[in-house]
Amino acid sequence: MSGHIGKPVRRAKVLTLRWAFCIIMNILLGILLASVYIVFPIVVFWLFLSKKGSVFLNKMVHKIFPQSFLISTKSFINRWTRILETLLKTTLGIVMICAVIYAIIIGFRGIDLGFLHSEISLYPEYNGKALPRMDFKVNANTQTVIESTDGTLTRLQNCVVVDRKNWHCDQGWSGTGFTNGTYFGSEYSSDTKFISKFQWNLLPKYLNKSNI
Repeated sequence: MSGHIGKPVRRAKVLTLRWAFCIIMNILLGILLASVYIVFPIVVFWLFLSKKGSVFLNKMVHKIFPQSFLISTKSFINRWTRILETLLKTTLGIVMICAVIYAIIIGFRGIDLGFLHSEISLYPEYNGKALPRMDFKVNANTQTVIESTDGTLTRLQNCVVVDRKNWHCDQGWSGTGFTNGTYFGSEYSSDTKFISKFQWNLLPKYLNKSNI
């Protein structure tokens, strides 16, 4: 019986020693972490930011390293600092120039310049995709309207033209045109929306209206 009782006792002692060892190691680890995360930053702060620490650090550096080494090191650091500053300024300048060029390109892609050559354009959108744009070349002097879609030119019939934003053409089966820049006609379904050129350029494209 005594032998059977002795084994659990020895096991309990071993477990107690293991627990004590783990506790001690955790305490030591906590002290180590505290020194790294608390004491070390305090020492660094004192050395570099306080006046006494700076004087102490300066004396230690001069004692450890010869004067010639310090001078050459300082010169080397200053030279590479200037090089890095130049590279940084050059890189920032290039990035700014590229950003301006990109903004100009995006801006021109989003601006409808039809008013410069008496044109008005439609940018249709259906079900989240862009349909082919339609351009109308309007001439009030000759009372003509030329429609351009996917490179195909069509002269509309029986047109009455005031200006590029106000005109009407009677195609026989229906009328089409613009009133104060707003399109009307039966060319598109009621679910079709007309959006800006900028929005139209951002959408995926249908190849033609037969895809919808």
